[in-house]
Amino acid sequence: MADQDDTASLRPFLHRLDRLIPLADDDRAAIDQLHFQAVRFARHRDVIQKGERPPYFYAVLDGWAARYSLRPDGTRRITGFLLPGDFCGIHAVCHAPMDHAILALTECTLARVDLAEVESLVAARPLLGRALWYAKLVDEAILRTWLLNSSDAFRTLAHLLCEFDARLHSDAPVGPRRFPWPITQEHLGDALGLTSVHINRVLRQLREAELVEIMQGHLTIRDVGALRRAAAFDASYLHWGDAAGDAAR
Repeated sequence: MADQDDTASLRPFLHRLDRLIPLADDDRAAIDQLHFQAVRFARHRDVIQKGERPPYFYAVLDGWAARYSLRPDGTRRITGFLLPGDFCGIHAVCHAPMDHAILALTECTLARVDLAEVESLVAARPLLGRALWYAKLVDEAILRTWLLNSSDAFRTLAHLLCEFDARLHSDAPVGPRRFPWPITQEHLGDALGLTSVHINRVLRQLREAELVEIMQGHLTIRDVGALRRAAAFDASYLHWGDAAGDAAR
């Protein structure tokens, strides 16, 4: 069973939406006033299973999770990583069953909000509805970018590492970076369609090129700019600020 955490806050979720579309004070207050349960999930436990019709909307407060599906042969394909502030379970708004599952990659705390309350909030505050919709468009853009990069393993993995860094440190200057890294080679392989052996080989190439180092649960990027150049990384597909400009017009 998942455990409830009474100390959590919706701040990561609010920050994610505010990053996409600058919210009015009333919108921020409305999110702060949402009733939610903060539920702790153990590592490698499904949060939502395929086929469920969850009556809840979930937002990640801490930890990392992933969307995944199983191939006919039983192997797993990760189709998205969920970081603090990201959300899932929006399928329930359409009263449709989940066509994929959500897995806690690490110990995670997720906010569980009654779907009816989310629907009422969006109806009363259209800007919040736009922010949620925009966040889903970004999720789709990320998956499309993964598919476009899939022909070159070195660039594909380097690009994914740049993406993680950009999502986790959106306002940080370009330079050296070191941060906790809970992702395994198996997770990376499941996301990129590569074997763990191939992932290990490419990580060694990245290390030998003095671009990254993964050690003792941390990822070190020696020079973010250099890694981005090696990956031909362009963060425009994350669409930060695009919706803000649209909202101002």
